[in-house]
Amino acid sequence: MKRHMKRKHNLNSNNVTSQKGKCLCNECDRQFYRIKDLREHLSPPFQTTKFESWKAEVEEKEGCSFKHLSTGQKVEYFQCNRGGSYRPRRSGKRRQKSQGRCKIEKNCTSSMLLKYEDDGTMTVDVCYTHYGHEIELQHVWLSKTKRQQLVAKMQQGVPRERILNDIREGVTKDQFLREHLVEKKDLFNIQSAFGLKDYQRHQNDLDSVLAWITEWNQSPDTNPILLQNFQDSCLDGYDLPKEDIVLVIQSLFQKSMLEKFGASDVCCDSIHGTNGEVTKELRKKIGGLQTEVEVYKMFRTVLEQTSETLFEESLRGFIRRLSLPSKTASFRKYFEQEWVSRKQEWAYCLRVGLGINTNMFVEAFHKVFKYQYLKGKSNKRLGNLLLNLLKYVRDKTFDRLIKLTKGKVTSRLSVIHERHLRSLTLPTASVEVEEDDTWEVLGQDGISRYKVSKLMSACKEQTASLSALSVESACIFMSAIVRTV
Repeated sequence: MKRHMKRKHNLNSNNVTSQKGKCLCNECDRQFYRIKDLREHLSPPFQTTKFESWKAEVEEKEGCSFKHLSTGQKVEYFQCNRGGSYRPRRSGKRRQKSQGRCKIEKNCTSSMLLKYEDDGTMTVDVCYTHYGHEIELQHVWLSKTKRQQLVAKMQQGVPRERILNDIREGVTKDQFLREHLVEKKDLFNIQSAFGLKDYQRHQNDLDSVLAWITEWNQSPDTNPILLQNFQDSCLDGYDLPKEDIVLVIQSLFQKSMLEKFGASDVCCDSIHGTNGEVTKELRKKIGGLQTEVEVYKMFRTVLEQTSETLFEESLRGFIRRLSLPSKTASFRKYFEQEWVSRKQEWAYCLRVGLGINTNMFVEAFHKVFKYQYLKGKSNKRLGNLLLNLLKYVRDKTFDRLIKLTKGKVTSRLSVIHERHLRSLTLPTASVEVEEDDTWEVLGQDGISRYKVSKLMSACKEQTASLSALSVESACIFMSAIVRTV
């Protein structure tokens, strides 16, 4: 038979299915040449799948859940999940849930006894009667089948809001099941249980980050980690506190951009969240809303002083004010230790010329990163922050490539173009040549005068002349530093 199957049907012992076999499985419509192969197909693993499906149907119909208790040589025992006593996993006291405890502190009579027969079949002895509790959906577990269905949707990228909407649209007047009680928190728990969080390689945050770094180290050409230092370790050449964690990341695209545009200067964000840090400490150390508002207004007055003399006077007055009420004593100590010693990093008068405004690129980055990548939520895991930073860098890389390929008219280019057109309307008499590549231009108001110096040519034509007020002259405006004389 084996020789015949191999020669005539090109089948070996590992490939026993066929479209012409006479041995048919009624459950999955697979066909086999030999009864032996069909019997192996219908062995306990296949039957177990059928049992799990039947058990899920019984639990949904009866409004209960059966917990697997023990396994014998040829039997498995399941009991109602409400039976038994509550055993806390930790020593600390935990507040009881609003729905109450699932356990009734005694046994329930409902159970299942699964038996494996010698002929490969299964028999189940079931007691459907529950004793000692009512049928309550809040204590029923979500079945394994339903959980797998939700996992499949999340793996396909279906938003949680859409999943919940589909579940709640399925409620009818006569049918309200356990799945209709699913909340967003349940979806998060299922996602975590099935390991769907792409940033989490381990429950411990530090171990998760180390797992990512180990994986990246296996590809030195694309490894984004430039520098790493973890707690209780000392990095040669750097004076870092032992409790700090330092990670420096850089993608290949960032490296190429830095080599091309960052040869002389690199900007660093040092004090983002000044207002937020002060407000957080005010709430933590003061607590009273009225006092908090009053102290914050005084801090803003100190912060926005543009004169160093007035700043020092306001700062001394602010510290004296914090010393008066007992509620602000702890905040005064924190402020003197953490802020007064670093006033050059946050005081407006000590940061003149740094372009402090709410439209800085760094502030724009923080807003995009917080609300688009962190979904506006407070992040508590380093691994999540690290992976989202790399995603942000990846997306900005593609934005740059798309802009270079397809072109994009930004607001800055629009302003430059508008000034370009206005420069063509300047009368010849308003431009005076001072020296080579330097001109003095009368402003449109007829009063202001500007000195324009050519830094480089942005046109292919090399015969640019501002005094001629030709098209080439406007290109010099676009590539010049303009300053008031």
